[in-house]
Amino acid sequence: MKARNLRALALIPFLFALLTNTSYAGDGPLALACCNEAEITYKNGDIRLAGVLLTPVDPGEYPAAVLLQGSGTSDRSNAWARVIAESLVAKGVAVLLTDKRGSGQSGGNWRTASFEDLALDGVAGINALRGLKGIRDDRLGFIGLSQGGHLSPLAASLCDVQFVIDFVGGALPMKAMLFHELEQTYKQHGIADADIEYLQHMTALSFEYIETGAGFADYLAYRDTVTTRYGTAMTESWPTTPDDEYWTFWGLIHDFDPIPYWREVVDVDRTPAFVAYGELDEADNVPVKASVRRFENELDGDTLTLRVYSKTGHSLMDEELMSQHQYQLVEPLLRDLDIWINININSDSDSHSNFSTHSIFVKR
Repeated sequence: MKARNLRALALIPFLFALLTNTSYAGDGPLALACCNEAEITYKNGDIRLAGVLLTPVDPGEYPAAVLLQGSGTSDRSNAWARVIAESLVAKGVAVLLTDKRGSGQSGGNWRTASFEDLALDGVAGINALRGLKGIRDDRLGFIGLSQGGHLSPLAASLCDVQFVIDFVGGALPMKAMLFHELEQTYKQHGIADADIEYLQHMTALSFEYIETGAGFADYLAYRDTVTTRYGTAMTESWPTTPDDEYWTFWGLIHDFDPIPYWREVVDVDRTPAFVAYGELDEADNVPVKASVRRFENELDGDTLTLRVYSKTGHSLMDEELMSQHQYQLVEPLLRDLDIWINININSDSDSHSNFSTHSIFVKR
């Protein structure tokens, strides 16, 4: 491995890619300002949660969605979440832009929370919306971003909602998601395939300990060999003690598989669902191709709309505009959302449909 790669790797917390990194946050001024805002507080058990309810400026009765934030610490200040929330409000859907548990003004600690805990936080948000003036109780749903999209079908399975929108939440078990993200991160820094295989064995040993409670000494010994072979840059973010919070976090979520919940939501409950991926995310956060295959092979999907958009990645934003510090979802996605929302959310009909029974690759 070249020295230049080692210097770059010193800046990358590999093991915590899905644990401590926030979702894409963006920077600079936001391009949208379409909403009324109201502070909302609510509770999941003893956990006090908070967010801001964004509604269209024109008076009326609107469908509403609870936004499930992505991985790590993330709240209403996340620019990516804000742009997506305002994009939905502009289409006539109110959005509860949440402070994730342990973030912003919300209590609790996401690091010690299971996905069911986080999903129940979302359910508490749905309950907080019920009965509010200007909100349609018969048109409530979830918008999940990244890891929030991954757990969105679980949240939908735990309560009565009328729609689910998943932005770049993968369809593989969490363990597979982490292996994919680590591999892509290594590749982005020019690491050879043989070295990636060697490094991923440390990941495998960490999961052996997570899954069985045994093998910590083997993991620690291999960590030492990686340090000797590649330097401390490769191992400094990997835990060295069995009581590190990393083991707790991944112990709670490593085997979570969203597909059984998608099957319940889409095929059993026939809830309209819209899932969007960015083509370029395949080489970054999400195994897009494998996720699409699982949706197509394991669901009937009569109420599922699945889209992959070209020339965009995990943010689903127009990358040319982002280079100019302007933030907007890619135009084909905005158009598709218009159609899907009008059919499945804004319509008073109980008849719902997708665009097609299979995914479609959307070129721009």
